[in-house]
Amino acid sequence: MKHLEELKNGAQTKNLAEAIDNYKIQLGKYHKILLLELKHDHESKSTSLLVSEKILRDHKNKLVSAKDDEAQPEASITEVLLSLRVNALQIPPEHRRNFVSQLIKIDIFNIESTKSCDFVMSLLNMDSHELKHAISALISVIVSTAEGIKYLTQADSKQPNKILIEKLIAILKDQEDGSVTQRFIIAIMQKVTA
Repeated sequence: MKHLEELKNGAQTKNLAEAIDNYKIQLGKYHKILLLELKHDHESKSTSLLVSEKILRDHKNKLVSAKDDEAQPEASITEVLLSLRVNALQIPPEHRRNFVSQLIKIDIFNIESTKSCDFVMSLLNMDSHELKHAISALISVIVSTAEGIKYLTQADSKQPNKILIEKLIAILKDQEDGSVTQRFIIAIMQKVTA
């Protein structure tokens, strides 16, 4: 402040350009700090939109218990899978990677805990068009990241899981041309092979 008063009174006109440059630098630093704080505030608000781990674990538990407990679990499983898909669509695109990470963290398809794709394969083998649509939609979300591709295709770390890909291709062949499920599976194939 004192320096500004001296400049105003003309006491140090020879250092005026230098002083202005220093103030520009300081203002630039303050501006960056403010932008970072605003960005952090925005991100914390957006991050709060992510689905909580508890909700995802509840979905996983419903998925597992529906498959294990019910005589005809297709409708219940489809409902859980579609709910997960809706949650994914409600998250801003810049945070979907975090959502996929959350799904992997809770091991939504029991791939990491069993070191196999048996659970997801059992879902894909069920005879329900709606279920195949719902699971292909969620798989499409998961494989939208490299971490998700690895999760679904590397159940055995020594060799990629070709059985899952082969099953998806078989489902693709059974779909009507242009169906939404067919488009999901094509998108999965594109993401996995990219």
